[in-house]
Amino acid sequence: MKKAFFTLLIALFSCSVITAQTVSVPAKESFKGNWFISAGAGALVYVGESDDKASFSDRIAPNYEFSIGKWVDPLFAFRLQLSGFSAKGATGSGAPYVDLNNRFDNGYYAETFDVTYLHLDLLFNFSAWAGWAREKRFVEFMPMVGVGWAHSSKSGVDFNNDNAAVTGGLLTKFRISKSVDFNIELKGTLVNENFDGVTGRRNGEGMATVTAGISVKL
Repeated sequence: MKKAFFTLLIALFSCSVITAQTVSVPAKESFKGNWFISAGAGALVYVGESDDKASFSDRIAPNYEFSIGKWVDPLFAFRLQLSGFSAKGATGSGAPYVDLNNRFDNGYYAETFDVTYLHLDLLFNFSAWAGWAREKRFVEFMPMVGVGWAHSSKSGVDFNNDNAAVTGGLLTKFRISKSVDFNIELKGTLVNENFDGVTGRRNGEGMATVTAGISVKL
């Protein structure tokens, strides 16, 4: 699955070359131009070793994210994003993030822990590439891929973990004004199997998030 993300990254760069003659590219801006910031909040579902033993509603956890980025041309932008959230699921009694005070009817225990994720993303403006190059278009679709560093921990627990992670998703932007957009973002993130301190049933683990928020052009 990780190879697929990098293949998509290469494909996105190829698209910019193929369509260079069909997309209107303005003169290069100075380093100060085309920056943006954004903030959002939503929900996260963690997919780990035994999380399917908990009900879906018991696995939904809050998620927030803050971003800063820059458009380098009409098709591509780079974005640095910090995400913070708590992950929830199910696990056995010996897991480092187990909540022994919360046992499910099936014999598994609730699992809760904190996650911090810092990642660098490449955004591709599909709407501009497809020729919908109207300055005031209301909706824009932007696939994205990214790589970063993820950290898991829990207050009062000695165990913590640091993992490289890869991300892919879709950012949909709705124009509010010349400088402000409303965003809906769907993402999936892959981490190592031992990210929550439990191994054995999967080759990898991951997180799915959906957030809504605002971005402002600086």
